[in-house]
Amino acid sequence: ARAADAEARAADAEARAADAERRAAVAVDVATNAERRASMAEDAAADARKECDSIAQRVAAANAQLAEHGARAFLLEGRVRILEEAARRRNDVDGGDGDGNGGGDGT
Repeated sequence: ARAADAEARAADAEARAADAERRAAVAVDVATNAERRASMAEDAAADARKECDSIAQRVAAANAQLAEHGARAFLLEGRVRILEEAARRRNDVDGGDGDGNGGGDGT
């Protein structure tokens, strides 16, 4: 009876050991899968960072172009004012009556 009892305990211990091995294998698979997913997430984050950097560079370039166009428009506006003022003065010096046709009353 003792031998049968010992055999039953040994079989039970072997079954528990096999169950523990299965659980350990599942835990290893889960950990491996989690590690792979973490690596994929890191790669995705790196790609997103690169994309964000690229977008930021394009936005900065567009802002620089806008600033350049704004400055050119400002300079052109100043030149137009200077030319208009020069034309008004020339009209005044030439005896114009202010209507921009160089003088005379239009008759």
